[in-house]
Amino acid sequence: MTEEKQTVVEEAIESNKAKGLNVYYISTNEHPCQVILTPDYYEHDDYPVVVTAPPADIKNGKYNWSTLKWVETDGSEVAARLIQTEASVKTLTTQVGQLSEASTADKAKNDKLNQALDTISKQQMQTSMMLGQLMQKLATPSSVPAQGATEAKNEEQTQA
Repeated sequence: MTEEKQTVVEEAIESNKAKGLNVYYISTNEHPCQVILTPDYYEHDDYPVVVTAPPADIKNGKYNWSTLKWVETDGSEVAARLIQTEASVKTLTTQVGQLSEASTADKAKNDKLNQALDTISKQQMQTSMMLGQLMQKLATPSSVPAQGATEAKNEEQTQA
């Protein structure tokens, strides 16, 4: 509402509240925001009667019965909000692009790390296999007798 109209409405509301009249708003295509005073009491919106007043920042409002909210119908106000919305969309689009680039870079880093981990895992398996083979060789008795055992056999044979 314009400031002038809002002032008139506020004065009318104050003067008629003492008379037991309630303030509501009619919002239709023909009357987007018409103030009414009635002795009837409404707890909630009931087409075309709206219980809640339009916000102060709305100059020429109309109640949207689909979303149950007041919306601006003044062309200049709608254009200003549209410009703000476009700026927000551009900012968000830029941020999405940056996040996408960062995600791609992180994926490349993760791929390199996974390759390095695979290489380390393969080398660890090879090392484990080699250690296993060495342990088997150490655990089996060798066909070559130890030097001390050979000397003991030789002594036994000479004494006999």
